[in-house]
Amino acid sequence: MKTILKLLFAFIVCSITVISIPTKAFAAESDIPGVSMTGFEQSYLSLEAYISLKNNLPDTIYSVTYSIEYLKMNNTPMDYEEYTAKVMIPPGRTKRVELPAYGYDSNYEYFKSSRGLGLPLFKVNYKYISSSDINPKAPTADTVNIVNDKANISNQNSDKSSLLSKFPIVSISLLIIILIIGAYIGLYVLVAVMAKHRGRNPAIWILLSLLASPLLIAIILLAIGKSNNSYFQ
Repeated sequence: MKTILKLLFAFIVCSITVISIPTKAFAAESDIPGVSMTGFEQSYLSLEAYISLKNNLPDTIYSVTYSIEYLKMNNTPMDYEEYTAKVMIPPGRTKRVELPAYGYDSNYEYFKSSRGLGLPLFKVNYKYISSSDINPKAPTADTVNIVNDKANISNQNSDKSSLLSKFPIVSISLLIIILIIGAYIGLYVLVAVMAKHRGRNPAIWILLSLLASPLLIAIILLAIGKSNNSYFQ
């Protein structure tokens, strides 16, 4: 009976151990921040520092907010700053981001970037705050509508401009056509008047103008002079 109880107890202990392993693994995974720091650099007399950020999230992020606590080498806090980086980082990828150098006036140097010059050193504590997977450059529905409206207005204005630019050409063309027709009709009237003043039948000479040219007939009438028949005078 004792053997059975021991076996049963061992089975329960093993079951609890097997069940607790995934739970611990999940807890360990949940401790990983959405965006983690994989590196930090700041050299002597540098105006900029650089932090390497890794996206541990399943989606691409376009901005990340984090804090940096600056510590002395004995872990004494010196300063605290919060930063927001507008940067695109795909899932699982790392991006090197620029931020202002710390303690430039005091010649501070990050301890891992130290050149051994005896300058004051510091180290950092990184803390992830938040991130955004919203692409600020992606067009929204309102933006698309505004762009389409502007395009339609631009097309309408260009159509109006093209019509206005063509209007003077059309007007000049019509004016020239009217002047040509008026001059042509005037030649026929001139032929009729010349024929009548020279005692000749205007209808016959207008008919001859239609068959030939009114300018030619006018020249002929001018050349042959007046008729002795005074019927049409």
